[in-house]
Amino acid sequence: MTTTTLVLAASVCGAVLGAGTRSVLVGIRRPAVPRSGCCEVATAAGLAAVAVRWSTGHVPPAWSPVPAALTVLAVALGATDLMQRRLPNVLTCASYPVLATALAPWALTGRAGATVAGALLGGIAFGGAHLVIHLVRPRSLGAGDVKLAGALGTVLGVLGPPAVLLAAVMAAVVTLALAAGQALLGGRRWQDGVPYGPGLLIATWLLSVTPEAGLVT
Repeated sequence: MTTTTLVLAASVCGAVLGAGTRSVLVGIRRPAVPRSGCCEVATAAGLAAVAVRWSTGHVPPAWSPVPAALTVLAVALGATDLMQRRLPNVLTCASYPVLATALAPWALTGRAGATVAGALLGGIAFGGAHLVIHLVRPRSLGAGDVKLAGALGTVLGVLGPPAVLLAAVMAAVVTLALAAGQALLGGRRWQDGVPYGPGLLIATWLLSVTPEAGLVT
């Protein structure tokens, strides 16, 4: 299968999954309703990027389900947090089994012990660090952010300790960029604070599709 064909197939799958994501967001309690086409385009673009990285040999085949799953989760959770500044339990809790399933193929390539250990330690470390911040300054970091950090930490832990630290820095940079954008545009959407979830999701996704950075090999 050529790269072009693979990218087109991934884009179509992304559009379908994006439509499903939008339906889920509409159906949850206090529904977030993104503009028509936003979820479809975002998911299609994300999966197309994963397909390009995979087809060019930058992402190992057994690892590719991880950034693919992160793409879908990032669209669903990111859209909700950007629109409502909240991360619903139904989505954050679902991210744990989704990412565990996505990590399974990587574990089955002879890395079961390292994958399980990395996922557990990463989830505890990344989630625990955010829990401490939440307990000290609950208004700056919500409980949903803590749950999401724990789930994403499982992926970061498998990538390695540098990824855990780098993700924290990248998430902070994205959050600062959102705050700066709101200040420059004079927006008032996030009067109670800038959402942190999108930063976590973007950072983890970027690290998952760049294994040549010395993480997953």
